[in-house]
Amino acid sequence: MGASQQLVALLNQAGLSPSYQSIHTAIDSLANRSLEAARVAAAGPHVFCYDNIQISTSIFVEQTLNICPKVQSGTFAVIYELPHAKPEDVLLGPLLERERTAQLLELHDLWPSRESAQAYLWQTSVNIIKVLVNNVDTFSGYHNEPLLQNVARRKLPNGQKTTFHCLQASDIEEHSNMGNMLMHEDVYKTQLKLKSEDFEDCAIATIGDQMTNGRFCTIQEIRKLDINPWE
Repeated sequence: MGASQQLVALLNQAGLSPSYQSIHTAIDSLANRSLEAARVAAAGPHVFCYDNIQISTSIFVEQTLNICPKVQSGTFAVIYELPHAKPEDVLLGPLLERERTAQLLELHDLWPSRESAQAYLWQTSVNIIKVLVNNVDTFSGYHNEPLLQNVARRKLPNGQKTTFHCLQASDIEEHSNMGNMLMHEDVYKTQLKLKSEDFEDCAIATIGDQMTNGRFCTIQEIRKLDINPWE
């Protein structure tokens, strides 16, 4: 929860809080450190994700013509590192060539292997049984039963954690094609301070919701006649 500048000043005078300026400086320093780390990560293979946000101000903030509206919409982006990927793995040329020469999918390409089918059946059975374990007192004693636990698939090494870097929230709304294009420009050109030639020959992986993925397909059609892979 936030607090007004006057309340922070009062708490500071009582020795219960750092000063407002100290808090502001600390937040600004943390934000800059996060951006610097994101710039290093974005120079190599990475995943770029973002989604819309809505920020509400306190009910005690007076609404006038000269301040932001009570609810502010925008977009929040995150850079995820790919620990086992090499720069050559994301070169755009080979990926596009593979796409051009790839064969059409057949039904047998989509069939699960025997191992995958057995794993799916097991995981589904466990998930169904857990509904009883979590909601019916008679079955609650089986909560830690080893035979009723999900089995890890492609388990990560012990201790490995996903490294991510938060970027600055933007007031750009990503619900339109233009908003998505402006968001890409804001992240890579303004925040990460990269030049087009730094990443125009590399593929940037993204994980988005269905609407965002649909926008990407539309943007690719819109920008087919661009002068280079970025602009």
